[in-house]
Amino acid sequence: MNEFNDQILSAKYAELFVDQHVLKFDFFEFECGDGWLGLLDGTMFLIKKNSEENGVRIKLVQVKEKFGRLRIYFQGGDEYTRTVVDMAEFVSEEICELCGSPGDYHKAHGWLQARCIEHSLETISPQKPDFAWQKHGSLYAEAVKAIFSMFKQHSMSWMQSPALAFGGGFHTSC
Repeated sequence: MNEFNDQILSAKYAELFVDQHVLKFDFFEFECGDGWLGLLDGTMFLIKKNSEENGVRIKLVQVKEKFGRLRIYFQGGDEYTRTVVDMAEFVSEEICELCGSPGDYHKAHGWLQARCIEHSLETISPQKPDFAWQKHGSLYAEAVKAIFSMFKQHSMSWMQSPALAFGGGFHTSC
């Protein structure tokens, strides 16, 4: 993620990160593309809100791309935190890591990656994202809250099950 976007998320959710004196920079340093900015914003909003409202202690240790998917490593948390993180990691397969457009999880040039059609065909530098991520982040957070309120600890099972009325649900392919 570029330094500007790192700094935005680091400032907005500072209380979620490991102690600043441990970090190399004045910000957290996310190790993923800018396309997941909205997804991360929505996820961290939910984690922060849960922490504040329920006294849940949590520290994000590392956020990165691994095997083409978002990975969020943390200490502490509760069942809600784990579910929110699992959902973000799962959904990241369907979002282009470079630009944030709808994408697909696939293997290209020996690497697993989440890419939109445009970026799966090219190996160009990522587009500079606009500020639409703010809207996407809040919409994502609302969707996750609604899913969790209905299915609680079974939220991930529900997301992974086929939903024929919605085209068969999410799928993963390599």
